[in-house]
Amino acid sequence: MIPKIALYFYMANAYPSVMWHGMGDRADSSGMTRIKNLIAANNGGQYVRSLMIGENGSEDASNGFRMPIWEQVEYACKIIKNDPELQDGYNAVGFSQGSQFLRGVAQTCPDPPMKNLVSIHGQHHGVFGFPGCDVDGFLPEICETLRDLLDLAYLPNIQANLVQV
Repeated sequence: MIPKIALYFYMANAYPSVMWHGMGDRADSSGMTRIKNLIAANNGGQYVRSLMIGENGSEDASNGFRMPIWEQVEYACKIIKNDPELQDGYNAVGFSQGSQFLRGVAQTCPDPPMKNLVSIHGQHHGVFGFPGCDVDGFLPEICETLRDLLDLAYLPNIQANLVQV
């Protein structure tokens, strides 16, 4: 059986693909490599570029937390623009945080053109509060205290230094 993600790309067209992992992962992890290989194998061996933001996997994972978002998007745009395999356009698939960042690429880097964007677990409508806190078993006061602590994320120094806020 062909995985649904690979089937989508095969049906969409014969463009190469770009993929971007989520927070805490890296382009060369075993999971991302497996997905990259599945996409290629189910699309006639079509080229797949897994975006690495940095010189190696360790930098890539760290940059997902620390490098400012628009610097990451710009970095990715340069990779894509300079990759001769992508010059006629490409399909893109993003995982979690990579989905948001690829959306930034689609909106700010028109050349070469992104033909399709598949977002897997992307939070395009944002996230509010402390996930899972308002379920049975939690005291309302604890949830409210946790929400108040999350307001610290909006302090300028934290906003300037962490991607996830």
